[in-house]
Amino acid sequence: MARKMMVNVLLCLLLCIFGLQLAVAEESGLSEESNEIADTPLDIENGNPKENGVQEEKPKSDKDKKNEEDEEVDVEGRIVVGVQEGWADGRVEEAQLVRSANKFNYKIQIARDGAIPCKAEGEETEDEGDYILIYLPRAEGVVQAPASDLLKGLRAAEASILLPEGNINALVGWGQAVKEAARAEGVSDFGELVEILRRDPEVQNRYRSRFDSAGRVFHVLNDLSHVKNHGLEVKEVEEGDRPRYEFTVNGHAPSVVLATPTSERGRSVLLAVSDYLVGTHEPGVGCVDCVTSDNPELYLNVTRVALVGVFVTRPQPFLEDALTSLLATGLHPNKTVVLVYNTVCGRRGVCGRGL
Repeated sequence: MARKMMVNVLLCLLLCIFGLQLAVAEESGLSEESNEIADTPLDIENGNPKENGVQEEKPKSDKDKKNEEDEEVDVEGRIVVGVQEGWADGRVEEAQLVRSANKFNYKIQIARDGAIPCKAEGEETEDEGDYILIYLPRAEGVVQAPASDLLKGLRAAEASILLPEGNINALVGWGQAVKEAARAEGVSDFGELVEILRRDPEVQNRYRSRFDSAGRVFHVLNDLSHVKNHGLEVKEVEEGDRPRYEFTVNGHAPSVVLATPTSERGRSVLLAVSDYLVGTHEPGVGCVDCVTSDNPELYLNVTRVALVGVFVTRPQPFLEDALTSLLATGLHPNKTVVLVYNTVCGRRGVCGRGL
């Protein structure tokens, strides 16, 4: 009796095993025929589940976003300069802008006709990849950072195009995004495109255009701009084996420095600080442009400070304001000596000399 019960149990076990094997075989065949995935696959690298074979992305943390912003990306930079108020080769403004572009490896183009080289839809483009574009309506600006810094500014602003605050029709953006916006809006001039973007919030949203209110890319100098005032400084920074100068606003170095066209003070400050930013003056060396090929040994003996002489040969109204303005134009305060020589006699017959 016991032997009979044991035989029955063994037969039941064999039948169960056989049934399970058939079920597994049918399920496997069904998955192969219908291309269905029986189990949710895992990403081999980190074990995250994938939905329909695609790994589900986790939301980026603030730390991940910060690392992405800090990552150095090799991106091409181009500068297109308009000719508002003309372009005069050799003028200080043009020379400083070109020099700064060359220093940070930008390709620079003078848009004498102001046209954007847009191509018709479907036509092959000469640009194999995208690039970061700077458009300036006139040669009153200077760059002090590579295109990778502009990219960081665009990412931080979550924008494809950034516009400076103030009455300047300039922009920084992805080249293809700018061309697409110009083509869609039916314009062939950078200035026209910027005007449309500035006045129409709907167009701004359409092309992910933003005003650079946080100063991530631009800083515009105006009548109130004073170096060592309003948070503006020119300071030395280490870069490789040689230091350089950097212009900062409240500790932040804007990539593009502009001046309000109608502001004489803003334009004079830009001219002054640009000499330091483009390498005309170097820390520990002084005036590099003072060195000539005729006298190369001068390079070893260049003064470490800039000497400014003011000669007063006749009565000048508002002399105190003029001297104060001179000190605030952007000359490096620790690298500049100002000497005033006065030959004007006062009301009591006292004549001034070197002061």
